Amino acid sequence: MKRSTLTSFVAVITAATILIGGVPAATARAAGETITYGFVQDPIDPLMITAVAYPNFTSTDTTVSTATFTFLVPAGTVLDPAVPLAPGFGSLIDINGSWVSFYLTPDLWATATGRPAAELEGYDLYQMTLAPATIENPAGGFVAGEAFPLFRFRIPFGCTKLDIRMLNNGEPIRNNLLDGAGFNVNNHFSATVDNQPSHSIYSGNEPSSASLTCEPAPSNRQPEPQGAHGAAVVESIGLRHRIEHPWDAAGDRPRRVRAAWNESARR
Repeated sequence: MKRSTLTSFVAVITAATILIGGVPAATARAAGETITYGFVQDPIDPLMITAVAYPNFTSTDTTVSTATFTFLVPAGTVLDPAVPLAPGFGSLIDINGSWVSFYLTPDLWATATGRPAAELEGYDLYQMTLAPATIENPAGGFVAGEAFPLFRFRIPFGCTKLDIRMLNNGEPIRNNLLDGAGFNVNNHFSATVDNQPSHSIYSGNEPSSASLTCEPAPSNRQPEPQGAHGAAVVESIGLRHRIEHPWDAAGDRPRRVRAAWNESARR
């Protein structure tokens, strides 16, 4: 591998870490407010997955200053919308805030750094970065125990073998990327709640929804057409979009119901 390739790759991911807020300016997490991360599957279309945050507080006066949401899918899994490989950036379907996606595969990791592809443990990695302060006093606010939707994506062809799951801060995959290229992919969520100083309130991943069982798509289901940034979703499925995702219409967000949704979808 040429040294220039490694240098370019490290430069890009270092810039991504700075953009993401990998060294947050917020203070340490205060006692009280916390956020956990997870996923919610659509009850009608289980191949549509929404990334969510679960607050333990209720507030209509909240600004999210910086956030990262890192998740893993089995290597080779197709996501819709598609995201370009690093060093490019892309996006999925924003719901609250404006999120930028950084996409890394085991093969790219090995080519760019000369380290083993196995350091990603069979996963492709997506790190989503919130553009600063693009979640500010959202409609409906944050409600304790209710899923607050961040962005969504679809897996049109399903997937097999490994689960779709959240990255756990400090796990071996994160440490391999940090040691190999200085790339910190830890999850993070800093916010100002009720006019208090911005502080880090991410406390981990929600145990009941931090991973989803990966299944192949039913043979009779065709993937929905979607634009590069999800804009075509609303145009293509109109009212059905609002019915399937009630938080979009009236701020009525589901509680921790992933397990029940999964069971009903499989019957």
